[in-house]
Amino acid sequence: MIKSIVNINGDLFPPSDAKISIFDRGFLFGDSVYEVTRSYDGVIFLLEEHLNRLWNSARLLSMTIPWSKEQLKDEIKKAIKHLKLKNVYIRLIVTRGEGEINLDPQASHNHNFIIIVKEQKDNPSWWYDDGVSLHIPDVMRNPQKALDPNIKSGNYLNNVMALIKAKEKNAFDAVMLNKDGMITEGSVSNIWMIKNN
Repeated sequence: MIKSIVNINGDLFPPSDAKISIFDRGFLFGDSVYEVTRSYDGVIFLLEEHLNRLWNSARLLSMTIPWSKEQLKDEIKKAIKHLKLKNVYIRLIVTRGEGEINLDPQASHNHNFIIIVKEQKDNPSWWYDDGVSLHIPDVMRNPQKALDPNIKSGNYLNNVMALIKAKEKNAFDAVMLNKDGMITEGSVSNIWMIKNN
């Protein structure tokens, strides 16, 4: 069983007790930003860079994060310390908060932060030894003018739809193309290549 803990606005909960309001805009509209990183032997991978990107995502959504980076670092470390594990997955989410069911961001209040920390197991060796199959679906990556991919938002439906198409073809992941037919990314992965050695 994977060990995990959830930090909601500074309070720690087991996953079964972790709850936010159904009127939170992250739940209702995907009006949230997030970052994912992990720790290796107790060291959080590129934490400063991930926090900078979180703040940039919020800026691009005209969202003000009411906590400092130092506060969120402390909350991440508190959750990790509670688990007493050296290799963990870390997902940090900031929502615009709760309010009336209304698209206007000014209707919201009380931003929420959620930090999910769970045991990070090694990837299966067969992923590397045998490789995985990929599928290029007809689901196009959101154009930049529709939803800037520099915003890591809670609105992940585009990727979900692409992954559904890949799974229908018994593929491991989808490779998403942009409107010009150029490779952008996988639905849940980055695309890398080696060229000329």
